[in-house]
Amino acid sequence: MDNSKKSVMAISASMEEAKALLQRRFLLIQTNYSNTYLDTVDNTVNSFATVQGVLMHRFGITQDEAYYVLKNSYVNSYSGQQVYRPDYPNFKVLNINDKWVLNTYRQPKIKPDPLISPKPFIDHLKLAIRDNAAVEFLLDFIAYRHQKPLINDQTGKPAHALYIFSKAQGQGKSLFTDTLTTIFGDTAVKTTTTADSLLKQNGYQYWERTWLLADEVKIGDGTRLYDNLKARISKTSDFVDPKGKASIEAKLPAQLIMTSNHEPTFIEADDRRFCIIEWDTGLRDEAKENYFNEYIEWLNEEGHSAIAGLLQTRDLSNYKPNSPPPKTEAKATAILKSESTDVDRVLEHLAFFRDQIAFKATAFDDLRIPNKVKEQVLRHAGLIRKRPYLDGNKIGVWIRDGYSVKAGNIVNATTGELIKTLHSDIDSIPNF
Repeated sequence: MDNSKKSVMAISASMEEAKALLQRRFLLIQTNYSNTYLDTVDNTVNSFATVQGVLMHRFGITQDEAYYVLKNSYVNSYSGQQVYRPDYPNFKVLNINDKWVLNTYRQPKIKPDPLISPKPFIDHLKLAIRDNAAVEFLLDFIAYRHQKPLINDQTGKPAHALYIFSKAQGQGKSLFTDTLTTIFGDTAVKTTTTADSLLKQNGYQYWERTWLLADEVKIGDGTRLYDNLKARISKTSDFVDPKGKASIEAKLPAQLIMTSNHEPTFIEADDRRFCIIEWDTGLRDEAKENYFNEYIEWLNEEGHSAIAGLLQTRDLSNYKPNSPPPKTEAKATAILKSESTDVDRVLEHLAFFRDQIAFKATAFDDLRIPNKVKEQVLRHAGLIRKRPYLDGNKIGVWIRDGYSVKAGNIVNATTGELIKTLHSDIDSIPNF
């Protein structure tokens, strides 16, 4: 070995810059055989010689100078742990619990520009969804995560998920999720097309980003996968058992967006998590092709920056992260198709008496629902059992979900707003 490499060398300005880059960009991985370096730019593990070459090329220093910098500089030791911290967008390496960890988040290439009109995007959503309440909810849903990228136990996570389906081909569902990926960045999104990947021991890793995109993942009501999704939609963390490792507390900041060519068959009547959206522009053949060509051209020119600007500045004062999403027509239809025959019959009767909120305890006897499942069926149909006092006597009634009884009045369960008196409703309560 050249003795010049061992001797004290005068440190040039370029070598100082090389030293600073080394400490900022690389993490040291120590093994029994050799030392390697994790490059946080591309997450590759590199040899001593490779890093030496990086310093030489980047700063124009000699091989001996690069060798000296590497041998005489402290490089932070990599703990082997990774975190997803979008609240530190400029830091690829973080010190957490006195250990150096890799931040997997990388900033998106798209820069928000609120000065560019997002009208083509909003018009596109209105054309594809045709439900203003659902459009506004979707915009709130994605804008919330654009404005609040950090989700943890302290901040809480919105208890919402999207299920977007289209019976017609080529209506732009994947274009929407691609747009979301472009705006939030590749590292903010995890994608799967199989149920097995979510149920494996390391399935929790799909929930470690901002968005979990599940395309054509088949779910059945009451299945293990359905229970898994329900639990993790609103959870910010969970204790898991990674394969070959000890139990850890995993962070689960991701929110779920499902896309499919089929209606969901797992939605329960009392579901408070999913916003169900049918996605169809109504355009076909040449008209569809011309429309999407123009829309995609706008996206590629300035659209992504315009949408990011919209999400960054959208007023979210009306968004309630823990309230149920809007019950769209698509969701109502999905519930009818998901429920059992007994629930279907109750829902059909409830649909006939749309203005009725309260029903007496015997109102559903004529449907001859088995007693052992009657309460479960009625709850699945969106009814809650209450025993309020009326004229000094306690009576049994079923109340539609979202309402309650207080001092002889039917009130909005959330706001307490008076809807009508129980007397006025009970006088017209039917027996089916």
